[in-house]
Amino acid sequence: MAWSAGPMRWLASKGRMRRRGLVLLASSVVAGQLSRVAESPSDRVALAANNDPVLAGNTVNATLPTQINGSGSATFVATNAGGIGVAGYSASQTGTLGQSSSGVGVFGTTTDASGVFGGSVNAPGVSGFSTNNVGVQGSSNVSNGVLGVTGSNVGVFGDATGGGTGTVGRSDSGFGVFGQSRTTIAVFARSTNAVGLFAQTSNPGSYAGQFEGSVLVNGSFSATGIKSAVVPGKNGQLVRFYCTESTEAWFEDFGEARLNNGSVTVALDSDFMATVRVEGYQVYLTPYGGSNGLFVANRTATTFDVVEQGGGTSSIAFGYRIVARRKDVESVRLPAVDRPQVPSAPTPKPGIEQQDLPKPPSAPGQPAIPDIRTR
Repeated sequence: MAWSAGPMRWLASKGRMRRRGLVLLASSVVAGQLSRVAESPSDRVALAANNDPVLAGNTVNATLPTQINGSGSATFVATNAGGIGVAGYSASQTGTLGQSSSGVGVFGTTTDASGVFGGSVNAPGVSGFSTNNVGVQGSSNVSNGVLGVTGSNVGVFGDATGGGTGTVGRSDSGFGVFGQSRTTIAVFARSTNAVGLFAQTSNPGSYAGQFEGSVLVNGSFSATGIKSAVVPGKNGQLVRFYCTESTEAWFEDFGEARLNNGSVTVALDSDFMATVRVEGYQVYLTPYGGSNGLFVANRTATTFDVVEQGGGTSSIAFGYRIVARRKDVESVRLPAVDRPQVPSAPTPKPGIEQQDLPKPPSAPGQPAIPDIRTR
């Protein structure tokens, strides 16, 4: 028996208005989309799991699922102007599950609160799945498209164990990916067998990476281009100073001393010598006055002697430069290096960026659901 245009009067006359149903929009009732139990399961489009009619405001306590079938337009729409549109809760399973083969799995809208809210104790609060499109998608005109908040775990986590890309950020005028933290790492990247973090720019006048603050590299640093320091020069104009490169890993130190009657013993800085290999360190001298010439007569782990040639007795000052191999690393002279491969940029499947999300029908007496488009 199909429901007539006066379903409420029919229910009252039959004594069937029991407060055991699932919330359904009044528009679906007035339109006559509900029906009673039919012979085939596919006709159960208007009954709760306990075979009672689905009534707005009623509660269903049943172990069987309540199914609402439809075709063409939205089957179920819940709109709330001041609260949550749809809330799903579960103690051990998915709070709200939306699944679609080619469209939107779950669509919720509200004026002042969450459009879709899912809560769960031991499983995902909200889970989205799609065969040919985006599983979960968030869009906003003036605020965050997707916001992930956590008290002690990961706010947003992207996993691509099947060979895709875990997380992709794209922007035409803003930040592609933005990470912010007050007490720990804002952005963390790690890889087992490949590059942990890769940045690239196609503009030769721009930078693939920029850091405002100190940078720490715990490991080797390699560059195919120049390494330099940029400092203020004349009239405040920034100028570039190039780094001096060497065939091996060396540290160097500088100082000044003065001859006393043609000779002097210079003590090596103990802090510097603690970082280098003592054997084979080099000393370069620059006299600051007339002399017969200076030479290094003796080198030990703590001192070196400087003597004037030809038995001279000068007392001139001189500068010295000490160069020694680093102690903490084993450097090979001019080792061969393979240029790393540049990974290809991830590209979303065609059609996802410009695809329109479907617009569910408006509920009677409620504001229209806004059209949302992906960028």
